[in-house]
Amino acid sequence: MFLGLLSIGMLALSAGPWLMQASAGVANTVVPVIYVRTVTSGGVPIAGAAVSLTGDAKGFELSDAAGNVLFNNTLAGGTYLVAATSQLYDFTPENYEVLN
Repeated sequence: MFLGLLSIGMLALSAGPWLMQASAGVANTVVPVIYVRTVTSGGVPIAGAAVSLTGDAKGFELSDAAGNVLFNNTLAGGTYLVAATSQLYDFTPENYEVLN
């Protein structure tokens, strides 16, 4: 097994993420999201990692070719646990708690 890194962020910056997007005909609505990036210890993206979201919202996605996953079904004020798994990589940390 190889070492993989799991990072959670505000569009790759920090925990407590938010995204500006148009929603229900209202431009620039603030919608809370959780952005996940799976990379090797050398920073190379890990595609196809299974990333799960549990807590106040639930989800499951495979990371894309750039190692990215975006969960946009989260709520402001929610508490979430994000974890990633792969047949080739052991992720450190194993999971993240995100307080939105």
